[in-house]
Amino acid sequence: MIANRGRLATWFLTLVTTTTGCPQPGSGGSGGGEGRSDLPSLTPRPVAEVLQIADDTQFAIAMSDRVVAREQAVGYEQLTPAERVVFCLDGLEREVNNGGFSQFFENSAGDHARETVEALRTLGAPRVAALVAQAVAVFPAGRPATDRERRQQQLAQLDDRARARLDQLD
Repeated sequence: MIANRGRLATWFLTLVTTTTGCPQPGSGGSGGGEGRSDLPSLTPRPVAEVLQIADDTQFAIAMSDRVVAREQAVGYEQLTPAERVVFCLDGLEREVNNGGFSQFFENSAGDHARETVEALRTLGAPRVAALVAQAVAVFPAGRPATDRERRQQQLAQLDDRARARLDQLD
């Protein structure tokens, strides 16, 4: 169980809405979030220490470092449901913020595209979930391959209209 679940959920919603340019519920404006400019630390901080970090940016970096390191060590399927949410949203933020949905699907973050939609819904971000779902829908039968190489082939075969749709969703 996450000791400070409310803060974590609020932070993830803020991360997603600010980095995708969508306003938070009740905020009336779009965010101006900045992408990560650091590399993950070699030794992630203990979770108890991460949860004590007051600065939202440092909290985000530390939480991302922790979950990415764990996924690399044990694999996605062995992550807890909460860790999967963090992992999916971190991948979405990094890739879309850096190179749009095309980059998200081109890279390994796209392996979990459909799980990312569910992660957003889990955190109460239906508008952003709908955007990601629309990006997923450009693939044949709305099913981007979970295998990166196959998904890259699917991307290469998208027609101009599908590519334009991904650009619109960015």
